[in-house]
Formats: sequence, structure tokens, C-alpha cells
Amino acid sequence: MAGEIRLHLTIATAFAITTALAAFCGAVSAQTQLETRIAAGAGKIRAACGDDIKKYCSTVTPGDDRLMLCIQAHEDQISHQCDYTLFEASRNLGHALDRIGQIADVCWDDIKRVCSPLPEGGWRIAQCLASQGILLTPACRTQIAASGASPAHDVRPQRIKIEAYPPTSPEQQQVYDLIKERQWLEKAQEFFGIFKLPEDITIKTRSCGMSNAWYTNGTVTICYEYLVDIIKSMPDKATPQGPMLLSASLATF
Repeated sequence: MAGEIRLHLTIATAFAITTALAAFCGAVSAQTQLETRIAAGAGKIRAACGDDIKKYCSTVTPGDDRLMLCIQAHEDQISHQCDYTLFEASRNLGHALDRIGQIADVCWDDIKRVCSPLPEGGWRIAQCLASQGILLTPACRTQIAASGASPAHDVRPQRIKIEAYPPTSPEQQQVYDLIKERQWLEKAQEFFGIFKLPEDITIKTRSCGMSNAWYTNGTVTICYEYLVDIIKSMPDKATPQGPMLLSASLATF
């Protein structure tokens, strides 16, 4: 009886987890090491149990755990190869999910702080943690590294990219010309390029329809409207102790 319960749980775990996560992982181009292992486990089950599924469950429509229930109904008839692979995959997936749970426990505050405002149709939590490693707490980075999914696999300097898009108004054109003439973006690239970063960071200027600046998904966006406001806020003339207008604007930039 205990063996039957254990087999039920193994089959349920293996099929429920692998069929769901395999489809989930398959839609993502950049997989983490844990996701790769999960996808590999699902592939082993499909390969080992393919004949059993065709033999006993060919009329079953996949979805809503129907394949899992079908295999459970024929658990005393499935091949030894399928039976063994289900146990192996369940064990390996259990370990992988344990590691994911440990990361979630230690990194939960980081996930809420860094990864909760996910872009539309965008990042997975794992992708967010991997790409935002520099913003994570030491405890979270340590746990990720201990789990074999280090977020900082390519830390190096000179990872600042710059882009300046043409403005949409004459007032903004003056700022655009200043940026080009005084090489503000190039100076920012040179200054921040000395820092070692785990990913490329793009500093980009463009018209936004509002005065603002923000960072998201590896890109710092600075609106021309914001730069216009900075310049307008500066004194018309340099005071005896103060810097020149353009120098002060560059420092604020």
C-alpha cells in the first residue's frame, strides 16, 4: 500500500511538474540553469514514456492533468523504462524546486523591490534576478550563487552604451545640440565605464512628452524635457563662487 501511494505521488509530481514547467520554460529563450534541468527532465519523460502514452493514452487530450491521470490508471502496465524515468525525474525536479524555494525565501524582499514591477509581457522572476544581480542584497546573491545560478557571470568594466534620439521640438533641439557639442553622453560613458557591471547599461536621451528620467531593463532613459528643465533652473550668470551655466547643467546631467 505504501509503495502504491509512493508511486502515485511520484507519477503525479513528475507529470504535473514537468508538463507544466516544460511548456513554461519552452516559451523563454533565456533559461537559467535550473530551468534547463527542468526542461531536460521533461524531455527524458517524453522520450522514455512516449510509447506508453501512445499505447495507453493515445485517445487522451493533453491538458488539465489528463495524461497524468491516464498514466496513473495504467501504473501497473507501464514499461520499466518509463517507471524508472518517472522516479528519477521526480527526484531531480524535487531537488531543483527545493533550490528555487530556498532562493525565494532568502530573496523575497529583493524580488518585491526589484522584480515586482515587471514589464508588460516581460521578464520572468529568474531572469530579473539574473540580470539585476548588482542591485540584490548580499544574502540573496550568496543564496543564488550557492544554488548554482550565479547572476553575475560576466562582470567587467566598459559596459555603458549611449544613444541620442532626435528631438521633437525646437526647444529640445537646443539641448540635443548641446549634448552633441559638449559630448555629454560620451563623458557619462567614460565616467561610468570604470565600474564593473554584470550586464550592459544603455544611457539614452529622447523626447518623452514629460519631464522625467528613469531606469528599467538595463536602460537609463533621460527625457529632453527633463534636461530643458535643468537648464532653465540654472542661474543666468555665473556667481563669483559658482560654476558656469553649462558646467552646472553637465554636473546635474
